[in-house]
Amino acid sequence: MEYVFEDIDLKREVFAELDRLCPPHAILATGTSSLMPSDLAVATSRPDKVLAAHYANPPYLLPFVEIVGAKGCSPESIQTVVDLLVGIGKQPVVLKKEVPGFAAMRLQGALLREALWLVERGVATPADVDTIIKTGIGRRWSVAGVFEVFELAGWDLISSICEWLFPHLENSPETPPVLRDAVARGNLGVKTGEGFYEWTPELEEVLRRRIANALVEIDRWPRDDAGAASTR
Repeated sequence: MEYVFEDIDLKREVFAELDRLCPPHAILATGTSSLMPSDLAVATSRPDKVLAAHYANPPYLLPFVEIVGAKGCSPESIQTVVDLLVGIGKQPVVLKKEVPGFAAMRLQGALLREALWLVERGVATPADVDTIIKTGIGRRWSVAGVFEVFELAGWDLISSICEWLFPHLENSPETPPVLRDAVARGNLGVKTGEGFYEWTPELEEVLRRRIANALVEIDRWPRDDAGAASTR
């Protein structure tokens, strides 16, 4: 399992070295959240055994792992990794194809882009956005996913909402100016003591403990996955 910086050239160097050192049957996995595993497989002689296994952070508390096979990765390699992850209590999801950002980062990125737009245009403050997510949609999504929630609402209603709402959603391919400006000022978040919030070591610890404690409680909730509806 490889976890070096998100630098494609560095990762290729690592994969080439792993390919040289590891036995032929070894599966080479990357923990990248967005780089295409096929771009790493080209540095090896075993593209049928190269894949991404992207753990959600913090990995010791979140069961989700995103599995993305490189082009030509064998079903046997993917199944071996899935079986291993299930055996240690994880809940892997195997994507049907590679796309930039995979699925998890694309969903997170779409929400982040809209959140930054709302702040930049003065519609809401960062604290407002976080409150909306923590006390509303985020709390609901912790027990039912977006498709499950909208199945309850009815797709006729959702389709009507999409028709008038989607044209107004932010869709610029550029990094939002409000984010570029924060980085230019050195306001990087906890690591610099200021981002969209101000941080002290004590406040950082409070946030980390709040997240960890809540995730532990969610993990204790009873589950009824066996009774979940099947998808087509």
